[in-house]
Amino acid sequence: MNFLQFNKIISIKNFYIISDLERAQINKDIEYNYLKYSNPSLGYNFSIREYNNSFFNKLYDKFLTESFRIFGNFSISEYNSSLCWCYRSCNDDFNSLYHDHTKTSNINAVYYYQTQEGDSISFLSKNDEEMVYNVSEGELLIFPGNLTHKPNPPVSVISDRYRYSINIEIRTNETTEEIFNRI
Repeated sequence: MNFLQFNKIISIKNFYIISDLERAQINKDIEYNYLKYSNPSLGYNFSIREYNNSFFNKLYDKFLTESFRIFGNFSISEYNSSLCWCYRSCNDDFNSLYHDHTKTSNINAVYYYQTQEGDSISFLSKNDEEMVYNVSEGELLIFPGNLTHKPNPPVSVISDRYRYSINIEIRTNETTEEIFNRI
């Protein structure tokens, strides 16, 4: 069994493909939210609260549908939020710290909206084994909310092009173990 299987990390390549026209509008929405909602003293993540298209709603709905397909029926907690969060980074502007989503989700996902070759994420297993995983644009990684991970520093060919990864969460009434033991 490999690291991804052992730690119940699911990769879905080409999860959500968008056109160049859509990307231009979504990038504007992300940058608007970055300027309005980011707080550098709290890290590089910011919520996506205001947008002019349905991309973030569709992304969350598609993730929710896929999660039901993978895990079967589960009940969504009254504390669940469909709010997406964005991590924005480039060569000279990034923060790479290990963390988990234990307090906010049971099913966690990262959608790699905009990446460059060499961008990656690191995971720590329960026995502190580290694994670096190279991500691709349009990929969705689904993993337990209690799995420790970090975005790695960008390896950008185009130094001023931002990597945008979108964090999506589902909080269930079932425990993380109950959900992920189904696969």
